[in-house]
Amino acid sequence: MYLPEKMIPFLTHEDQAVRGFALRYLVEAGDPSPATADDIWRSIDRFGYREPGLSWASKLPDLPATDTSTGRLLDALERESDFDVRYDLLKALQQLELPRLKKNWERIGVMPQIPDHVLIDLLARVTLFETEPEELWRRLHDVADALDSDSEDPDDLEGPAANLMEALAFHPEFTSPKVIEALRDHGEAEARFEFYVELAGRLRLPEAVDEAIWRLRPEQGDWVNEAACDALSRIGTIEVIEKLAVAYPTEGWGFRLSVTDILTRTKRTESELAATRLLGHETDEELRSFLAISLCSLCPTEPGALETLRQMILDGRYFKSIVDLRDELSVVADLTGYAPPELPEWREHAITERARVQKSVAALMEKHDRAYRKLWVLKGSRRGEEAKSEEPDEPFDPEMYKAPVVELAEPSYAPTAPIRRESPKVGRNDPCPCGSGKKYKKCCGANA
Repeated sequence: MYLPEKMIPFLTHEDQAVRGFALRYLVEAGDPSPATADDIWRSIDRFGYREPGLSWASKLPDLPATDTSTGRLLDALERESDFDVRYDLLKALQQLELPRLKKNWERIGVMPQIPDHVLIDLLARVTLFETEPEELWRRLHDVADALDSDSEDPDDLEGPAANLMEALAFHPEFTSPKVIEALRDHGEAEARFEFYVELAGRLRLPEAVDEAIWRLRPEQGDWVNEAACDALSRIGTIEVIEKLAVAYPTEGWGFRLSVTDILTRTKRTESELAATRLLGHETDEELRSFLAISLCSLCPTEPGALETLRQMILDGRYFKSIVDLRDELSVVADLTGYAPPELPEWREHAITERARVQKSVAALMEKHDRAYRKLWVLKGSRRGEEAKSEEPDEPFDPEMYKAPVVELAEPSYAPTAPIRRESPKVGRNDPCPCGSGKKYKKCCGANA
C-alpha cells in the first residue's frame, strides 16, 4: 500500500478524482505524518479554496499546523471576503492546535476580522492552557455528570469537553496514569468513559489498547464506540491491528463494523493485509462492503488485495448502496498503475457517477448551508436560523462585528453563546442526503 509520504504529491495531481482520494486518505489517517497543513495550502495555491465536490480549506484543521501554515491562515483571514471561504478559515482557526494559538495570540486577539463569538471560544481555550491539570480533570467530570443527567443539551457540552481534553493532553504526566486507571473500571457505560477513551487516543497510550478494544462493543454506546475507534486509529501500532484481526471472527456485527473503520484510518501495510484476509472470510455482504471501503482507502498495491476487490466487482458481492466499488478501484488504479481489463469501463462509469453526485452535493449545500455559513460568520447563528434571513449576499465588512478585544471578560471553561444544531443530525452510517447511495461518513461527511 502507499504510506502517507507517498500520497502527499498526489494532492496536486492533474486529475481531481486522484486529488480528492489523496486528501481523503490523509485527513482520515490516525497519523498522517509527514503530511501537514502546508500541503493543503499548496493545493489551495494551485486549485483555489474549493473545487466542485472538493473543499480544501475545510480540511485545514485535519492535518497538523506549522508556523508557516498558521501564518498563511491568519493572512488569509485578513484579506478574504467570501463568506464561504471565511467560514472554513474561521473553523480552521477555532481548531488550531493550542500551542500555536497561544503563540500567535497577540496577533489573533486584535484582528478585527475575527467575530466576537469566535474570539470568546478561542480565549476560553487559551485560558485553559494556563489552568492546573487537577482543575481541568474536575471540570471534565462536571461535564460528564451534566451529560449523564440530561441537564444540558449535549451539543452545548461538546465544545467545552473537547477543550478540556485538549488541555489535559498537554499534561501527560498527570493525565496518562489517571486515564489508564479509570479505563480499568468496566462499569455501566457513562459519558466519562467516552472522555477517558478519547484522552487515551490524544495521548496515544499503547497501554490503553486492550481497554479501547473492549469498548468497541455495541453495549458501550455509539459515542464510546466512536471514541474507541478514534483512539485505536491514533495509537495505530501493529499490536492494534493484530488484536483486532484476532478478535474480529468471534465478535458481533457492530464490533466488526468498527474494525473496518479502524483499518481504514490506520495507514499501515499490516492494515492492508488484515483487511484482505478478513474480506476473504467474511460472508455478510454489508460488512464485506465496508471491508472493501477499508481496503480501497488504504490504496492497496498487493496483487492479492487488488484481485480480491476486482473479483468483488465481477461477482457483485457487495452493496452498491454502501460503496461504488468501480469508482473507488478506478482511482486506486490511476494511483498505482493497476490495469485490469475492465478499467476503461470502470472509468467511464466513475466519471458519470461523480458528476451526478457533485451536482447533488452542490444543490444540497446551496439550499441548506450557504445562508447558515454567512450568518455564523457574522454572528454565530444557530442551525435553523438561516431560514429567517433574507439579507442579500454582500461583501465582508469587518466593521460589522469589530471585536472589542480589550473588553472581553475572562470566560469560564464553557464558552458563552453556544452553537446548537437544530436540524436533524445525520448519523455516520445513515444514507448520505445527497443521494449518492453511500453512507454519510464515506460521502459528504468525509468531504464536505
